[in-house]
Amino acid sequence: MAVDNDEDSAATRKKQLIGELVKARDDAHRSARRFEVHIGFAFWSSTALGLASTVLGLWFRNGIASGILAAVATGIAALPKLANFRPRANWWYAVRDTADKFRSRLVYELPTEVTFDQVAAIAQEWTAARTGLGTRMSQINSDTHN
Repeated sequence: MAVDNDEDSAATRKKQLIGELVKARDDAHRSARRFEVHIGFAFWSSTALGLASTVLGLWFRNGIASGILAAVATGIAALPKLANFRPRANWWYAVRDTADKFRSRLVYELPTEVTFDQVAAIAQEWTAARTGLGTRMSQINSDTHN
């Protein structure tokens, strides 16, 4: 009887870990997409402002307004690079893919009758992976501030 309870508890822990991994995957995907939106917005808005600057300069011969728009367009275009938007988006994609890898292991690679040790081993690997990812984000943050 105790074996059944242990199996049920291990299965419960497996379900909890799967839930945690799914949440981490979904949160990371949303965060990565948010950076993608920022990158796209910066590109298209700087392109539109550059076009407006050209129109002002060539057709209306308004050098001051054209220069201001060109400066704003340049600033917007530089922002994603200076703030490391692409490395941050890629980091969130790495978190998403790592969480999904561990979720797949739990769902497809473990036997139907799981043990605490099997679930614990994957949980420890997930913790180690998150630590490694955290170290990488620290490097990205230090690159931003230098």
